[in-house]
Amino acid sequence: MFPFIFKGFKTSILTCILIITGTFSLIAQPLAVKINNAMGRGITLGNTMEPPNEGDWNNGPVQEYYFDDFKEAGFTSVRIPIRWDGHTSATPPYTVDEDWMNRVEQVVDWGLSRGLCIIINAHNEDWIKLGYGQPENRERFESIWNQVATRFRKKSLKLVFEIIDEPEGLSAEEAEELNSRIIQTIRSENPDRVVLYSGNRKSNSDELLAAYIPRDDYLIGYFHSFDPENFAQLGIGTWGTHDDVDTFEKRFSKISNWSIMNQLPINLGAFGATNQSDYNSRMHLYATYVELCLKYNFSFNVWDDGDEFPVYDRENRQWNEIADIIMNASQQSPTMLNINLEQDSIIRLNWENRSATATELIIERGVGSPVFEPVATLHPDSCSFSETVYETGNHYYYRVVAKEGAETYQSYPVRVAVPHYKRSPYHEKPFEIPCTIEAEDYDVGADGLTYHDSDEGNKSSYYRYEEGVDIEAFWRGYRITDVDAGEWCEYTLKVTTPGQYKVAAFVASAQEGGKIRLKIGNDSTDCEVPQTFDLITQTSICGHFQLDSGLNVLRFEVVEPAPLSIDRFEITASNQGNNPANVSVFSKRDGMVSVLNPDGKKGTVVFSNIRGQVFKNAKIEFTENEFIVPAKEMVLYRIVFHDETKASGKLFVK
Repeated sequence: MFPFIFKGFKTSILTCILIITGTFSLIAQPLAVKINNAMGRGITLGNTMEPPNEGDWNNGPVQEYYFDDFKEAGFTSVRIPIRWDGHTSATPPYTVDEDWMNRVEQVVDWGLSRGLCIIINAHNEDWIKLGYGQPENRERFESIWNQVATRFRKKSLKLVFEIIDEPEGLSAEEAEELNSRIIQTIRSENPDRVVLYSGNRKSNSDELLAAYIPRDDYLIGYFHSFDPENFAQLGIGTWGTHDDVDTFEKRFSKISNWSIMNQLPINLGAFGATNQSDYNSRMHLYATYVELCLKYNFSFNVWDDGDEFPVYDRENRQWNEIADIIMNASQQSPTMLNINLEQDSIIRLNWENRSATATELIIERGVGSPVFEPVATLHPDSCSFSETVYETGNHYYYRVVAKEGAETYQSYPVRVAVPHYKRSPYHEKPFEIPCTIEAEDYDVGADGLTYHDSDEGNKSSYYRYEEGVDIEAFWRGYRITDVDAGEWCEYTLKVTTPGQYKVAAFVASAQEGGKIRLKIGNDSTDCEVPQTFDLITQTSICGHFQLDSGLNVLRFEVVEPAPLSIDRFEITASNQGNNPANVSVFSKRDGMVSVLNPDGKKGTVVFSNIRGQVFKNAKIEFTENEFIVPAKEMVLYRIVFHDETKASGKLFVK
C-alpha cells in the first residue's frame, strides 16, 4: 500500500471506486491508481543522465543529497531521464556497460531509500526513433529494456518504467508496436510493475488520446506540455488571460474524460516555460498546470534542467519560486494577479479571489528576490492593494495568501521593476529662489520620477524630444501644452533664506474649467485657470508656501484639463516687490530679460545690480518688452507706469 502523501489527491477506497466522480475503478487498475497517487507532485532530473555521458551538459553528475532535498521540499516522485545508447554495445547481444548499469542503480536506490517514487526511461535515444525500421535497432532497444527489467525486477514497486521519451520520428503505428514490444519485454521479469507509455512524436495530449492503448493492467498514460509554443518555448509575448486559462481547462477536461472512459491514470511527465518568457505570465502558467493536475487527479513532474527551465539550484541546494508553486498551488488560491508601477513609486496589485470561506488575506512582499515577508492584512473580499515604495533599482515581488482557519492558500508570485532613477536639475544646478523657471526646464529623470505624461511622443522635434512631455515653440520660446488630467512636472529648488514665498504660474487657457495644482513638500494649492480665450494670452495664478532652507521640489500638476498651456513659474518672497498680477518680469537666455505687460501700459523700467548700480534705464512701450542686461547676475528692477502703478523685484539673469 502507498499512503496518500500530498495535498489534492483522493485516497479513500470509496472515492476510488466511484467512477462518476472522476477517479478510477480499483477493480480495473488498483496498483496503477495507487502508484499514480503516490507519484503526486514530482520533479524531473533533467540534463543530467541523458547527455552522451553523465555531466556532459550544464549539470554535474547526480549527487545523493539531491534526494534529501527533494524529499524535504515535499516532492513525492523524481523522473530521471537516462540515455543508454552510448553505454550499450552496437552488436548482439547489445550488452549495457556494467558500470553504467551500476551507476543507474545507485541513483535509483538513493531515491527509493527515501520513500520517493522513481521513474526511469529511455531518453534522447534518436537512433531508435529515427531508425525504427531497421530490425537490429528494434532488437537492440528491446535488449536494453530486457537488461533493465532484469536488473531492477526486485526493486520496490515505487520504481516506474517509462518506455521512451517523446518518440519523435516514429509513426503512430510504429509507436504502437514499440510500446507493445517493450511492455511484453518488461513483463517477463516484472509482471506487476507500473509502466508509463505515450503516443508518438512529442508525446502531447492529442497524441496520447489518439494512441493505441496496450492491453495491460499496470499502465499510466503520460503526456508532455510546453504550450503555447511561442510563449513557453520561445519566450514570445505573454500568457494568462481568462481565454488562455480556459483553453488549458478544456484540454485537461478532455484528457480527464478520456482517462475515466478508459480507466487509465494520467501523468503529466514534463511541463514548463523558458525563463526567457515574461515572468508574471510564466508564474501564472506553472500555477495553472498544477491546479488543473490536482483538479483532474493527474500526477505530474515539472521539467527542471538547471538551465532555461530551472527549479532547483543543485550546487547551492536552493529552490526557486517555481518549486514553491509546485508544492503550494491550489484552486483555492487567489489568481489572475495583475501588477503595475504607477507614477514613480506606487505599486498597485489586483487579483481575483476563489476561496468562499477565507477569513483574511495577507499581502506578502519580497524586495530583490522572492523571499517574502507579510506587509498587510486585508478583508477576505479585497481584490486590490497598493503601496508606495522607496528603494529603486530593484524588483518588487508580491503574492496574496488566503487564510481559512489553519489552512493557507497562496497565489503564484508576480513582480514589477522599479527602475533606478536619477534626478538632476535640467541646468545642472537647482533653481535658486527667487527665480524664474521655464516650464519646459523640468528636472532630468524619467516618466514617473520627474514628470508624467499620459501619451507617447512629444510635439517638439527639437527640445527634449526624447521625452514624453508635450513641448511646443511659440513667440517667446517654449511652453508645455496639450496637457491632460494627472500629468505633472517637477523642478528642484534651492532655498537659501527660509520664509514665505509666492509661486506664480503663467498660463493661458482657451476656455473655462481648467485647474492646476502647485505643490511643494506636503503643501499644495489648487488654482482655477481663468479663460484667456486663446493659448497665447497669459495670466498668472499663484500659490503661497512656507519654505525651509535647503532643497525643495515644486510639482506642477494638471487637475482639470481644459485646453491650456504653461509658460513659466516665478518664485519670489511673498513680501518682495509689488507686481500687479498681470505684469511679469523673467529672464530668457543670454542676458535677455522680458517684461510682459498684457494691458499694454506705458512706463519706464530701471535695472540695477544688488549694490544699487544702475546699468539700464529704458521705456516700456509694448505688451512684450525685451532688454539686454548682464548675464548670470542677480538683477533688481523697478517699473513705474504712467498710471502710477509700480512693479519691483529681482531675478537671476540666465
